Amino acid sequence: MKQSHFTLPNNYTLSIEIADEKVRLIVLKNDTEWVCRKVPIKQLISDLKGDQNQLFKGRLQLHKSANKQLLQIHAKNEFLGTILLKDLLIKLEA
Repeated sequence: MKQSHFTLPNNYTLSIEIADEKVRLIVLKNDTEWVCRKVPIKQLISDLKGDQNQLFKGRLQLHKSANKQLLQIHAKNEFLGTILLKDLLIKLEA
């Protein structure tokens, strides 16, 4: 299993676990799992490269910026932080 992490403000972390053909996106709050989402990796890459601005509904949501370069992380209706979209794609495609 491959793991990567993005540090977000206020003691949040976006963790990515890749196993088999699935990716598990996990938001940690103070190193404790807060929310997660498991999706096929090919679907996530396609959605990130596609035209839709919002990925997922529910407790964990990803929103693309207007210029499609940034990805906003939302969990439980709370904005947690922003990462570069290309950085996430690099980790998923590695």
